[in-house]
Amino acid sequence: MANHPALHKPLPAARKAAEKAAHLAKKKRHADAAAMYRRAVADDPLYFEAWNNLALEQDAAGQRDEAIKTLRYITKGASGYLVACGARSRPPQWK
Repeated sequence: MANHPALHKPLPAARKAAEKAAHLAKKKRHADAAAMYRRAVADDPLYFEAWNNLALEQDAAGQRDEAIKTLRYITKGASGYLVACGARSRPPQWK
């Protein structure tokens, strides 16, 4: 259970990039936020929260095809993460 994705502690550089991305997202700079989340997952590929947020920001930036690819990627390798997180809110267009 120690390797369970929900227990993964993000690497510091990835966490810092994700924090910057969240700040950009609050300012509705979705393309910039997606780029920062991309950096976060490059620094720490096991940072599934950042992967999820990357998909959300890609969608908000109008990059729906990329968002779908990102979601498909994480659902192939992160089934434990999805179960651990349970149902999260989704944009209305994804329901």
